[in-house]
Order: sequence, then structure tokens, then C-alpha cells
Amino acid sequence: MSSEIFGAFSVNGLIENIVGRGKNKPFGWRILDERDIGADPGDLVVIAGRTGHGKTTVVFNLLAHWLERYPDETYVVFSYELPPESTMIRLLSILTRKHGAVGWSYRDVQLCLQGGDARVRPGLKVAELHRAVAELKSWEKRLIVVYQPDWNVVDVVRHCHEIAPKIPHLGAVFVDYLQLVWPPPGKYESFALEVAHTARQLKRMAVRLGCPVVAAAQIRGITIANSGEIPFGTLEDKRVLDFIAKRRPQLHHLADAGGEQEADLVLGILNYQADFFAVREEAGLDQIARKESGNAAPFEVGVIKNRHGALGTSPLVLEAASGCIRDPGVFGR
Repeated sequence: MSSEIFGAFSVNGLIENIVGRGKNKPFGWRILDERDIGADPGDLVVIAGRTGHGKTTVVFNLLAHWLERYPDETYVVFSYELPPESTMIRLLSILTRKHGAVGWSYRDVQLCLQGGDARVRPGLKVAELHRAVAELKSWEKRLIVVYQPDWNVVDVVRHCHEIAPKIPHLGAVFVDYLQLVWPPPGKYESFALEVAHTARQLKRMAVRLGCPVVAAAQIRGITIANSGEIPFGTLEDKRVLDFIAKRRPQLHHLADAGGEQEADLVLGILNYQADFFAVREEAGLDQIARKESGNAAPFEVGVIKNRHGALGTSPLVLEAASGCIRDPGVFGR
């Protein structure tokens, strides 16, 4: 019989595990990185937001940053809404702004790819798109995009375990998004339980693979009835911004959808421009034409659950046309 006691506590052994399992992955936005907010190996990270607030945009910004920062790692994306062609265009749009002057919209990229340089909108530099395409091509062997909307979470986990031994360094797995993933086979009393079981499977996979799993998640609406009277003004007015800030996602907003208990880190996102339109529509005020604008607008990432550290809110900037999320002033304008 072995003399070792099952579960015996070994400080040296645990230190070796910590050293060997890899480092925390920063998200690439200075204001979050300075607070040591990132993803640890084995973490389930949930990016939570309301419809139209940019959950997928955050996923793609994070994916682009990690592909750039960790050239020896491979990343797997399970997309339940966007086919690989759309994923490619979204990444190209982000890269044109990240390394360019203006930033190409999804439509700008699509038209140029379909019709060549002759269909480029005035003010855009073709060289910026060509550079983005070249960068994306350099990532081809390190990026796996799986578009199988009918797969359940068991299929997702099985596929990851099958390909993991063939990948020298698996950096992370992305799932977009949590509520669209079919749960494990069985009967469930509620949709929230379905999502909770799905999240539990993703968390177990993160631990077994030794890498972060990042999943976007839909949260229920926050009605203006809970936020007080809507002030009159534009998105630039402080009173309007302060009002929208009251609608920041909280952890309990995710409870109806399930999955928050399994997560190690939950990031709640607030898109001020999207909410500016939403609150006016909810209140029955005059309709404002929605249009995709390249202008920078306030965007927040709130750490609303963190098993490894502090909570807090970080102000960022979203450029809607390109989908590039950046630190304020990072481009000097």
C-alpha cells in the first residue's frame, strides 16, 4: 500500500503546479492590464452584455490581441452566429483600425474584397486593408474557427479534446455565445439550468485543457423604469452619460440566463451609444435614425465577478465602424 496520503497538502508541489501551468493573459487594454485583470489557465471568462452592446466585438478584439501577443499559441473559436467568412471580415475591420488611421467598416471590407480597389470608399487607404489581410494570413495556422450551430456542449468539449494533442500550445477557446450552445442531452426544468449545465461543462474543459475558455453571454434587459427619468440631450452631455451609467450590467442580471456561478471572471459591458438609442425608444421619445458611425463613443468593461481579485469599472472607447475597442487616447486623438 502506498504511504502517500490522498489529498496531502504540499506547498512545493503546488508552487510547481502554479509555475508550470502558464501565466495570466492580460486583455490588452491598458486600464485593465494595470489592474492585473486577465484570464488564468483553467478560467471560465464570461463576457456579458445586452443585445447589440458588442459581446462579439469584445471577443474578436481579445482574440486579435492574443494572436498578436502570443505568436506560439493556437486559438479555437466556436461561432454559433457568424460563419468563417464573417469572422474574417470582423477581424480585418478591427486590424485596419488597430494599425491604421481610419478603420474600415464591415461593408467597406466586403465591397473591396468582392470588387477590388475600384470599390474603395474615398478616404480609405487600400494599403491598410492589404496589411490587415497579410497579418491575418500569418495567423492562419494558429486560428481554428468552428461553425457548427447544431453542436451541443458535449460536441464542443469532445472536439477540443481531440484537437488539443495536435496543437503545441493551445492559448484559449472562445465560444460565441453561451446561450446558443445546446446543453448536454437530458431534461431540464428551465432554460437557466440548461445554460448552467453548459457553463459547467466549459469550466471543466478549461481546467482539463489548462487554458482559458472565454464565452460571450446574453443578459436580460434593464428597463428604464429602474433608472429614473431620461434627461434631454445628446450622447455628449454629462447628464445623459450619468443616466446611462445607471444601466451598467450587474451580476444578478445574468442570473436568469444561468452560467454566472461557474464563471471565474465576469465582464459586464456597457455600450453607451447603443443604450442612448435604446432608452429613448423605451421611453417613446422621438425616433432617432440609427446609423453606423465611425465616431468614437464611450464603452465600459466592468469586472462584476472576479475570483482572483478586485471588481471595478474601466472606461474604454468603441469605434463602431471598425469594431475596434481601445483605451481613451491610445491613438493620440
